[in-house]
Amino acid sequence: TLVHALFSLNFQNPASASHFWVVTGLAAVVERKASGREERIPLLDTRSGSGALVVVGVCVAAALLAGVMSYNAVASDYYYNEGRYDWKASPKRLERARFNFERSVAHRSYSFGTHQMLGNTLNDMQLWDGAEAAYRRSLRCHPNNRMVHKLLGEVLMRSGRYEEAVEAFKA
Repeated sequence: TLVHALFSLNFQNPASASHFWVVTGLAAVVERKASGREERIPLLDTRSGSGALVVVGVCVAAALLAGVMSYNAVASDYYYNEGRYDWKASPKRLERARFNFERSVAHRSYSFGTHQMLGNTLNDMQLWDGAEAAYRRSLRCHPNNRMVHKLLGEVLMRSGRYEEAVEAFKA
């Protein structure tokens, strides 16, 4: 896991790699104390004012970025779960499910599953054009999703666009 975190540059959830850097930093400190070396790590030498200012600035920027991205992930998951609950609960709650899935997508536009669920909701509401658009957005995020190709084909058939439906089923 630590090696994976080092080599995977995960901008969608940058906090997922933070454990690598925390463990690596602790290991470096323990190793230095165990070997009896007490010299300072040059990057973290706080005796020079400009070096410390750069380190603090980078840390603050990273914390702000992680905070914003973490908020978006939490908000997206909240609206997604609310949408799934509404979608499963009753056909009378489809409009509310649609609202929640749209809010989820607004926070995390790269989530192919949320686009798929939005498409499913619009499909249940018989809004074929909206369902088609949502399925196509899902396929842009995950082009090899066989289920979405099938769902897109079904929506295209309901719209009377049979040649396009055949292409979607073949993909």
